[in-house]
Amino acid sequence: MDEDKKKYEFGYLISYKLTEEEASSEISNISKFIKQSGGEIVLEGATTKRRLAYPIKKESEAYFGWLEFLIAPDKIEVLKDYFRLSPNILRFLILSKGEKKAKSRKPKDEKGPEHPQLPEDDSDLEKKLNELMVAVKK
Repeated sequence: MDEDKKKYEFGYLISYKLTEEEASSEISNISKFIKQSGGEIVLEGATTKRRLAYPIKKESEAYFGWLEFLIAPDKIEVLKDYFRLSPNILRFLILSKGEKKAKSRKPKDEKGPEHPQLPEDDSDLEKKLNELMVAVKK
């Protein structure tokens, strides 16, 4: 991976008013624009027809697709402007796919809160319960 490029994921909804050929053309235009902006397509998911949970721009169905690409972070705003102005893209989202950082954990030497020691067998447990019940009745 190039040092100055980061990995991003791009999800989009394309108008279902388009025919399948027009939608394919729109998707290839998206890929071309990313490449023209200095990006490199890494992975592309299949585009599928989806019923939307709620209407977006008065449409209840759309073509949903996604792709992963590498590009310099300063080019993301150019991509966002292009996608915002495209009349056939109903909605889009660009996410940074940076490496996940490990959650910080307590060192193994450090102990958490003390837990009460439970009795080993049932007779010890019965004795302990009886002691607690007598203490509560008092």
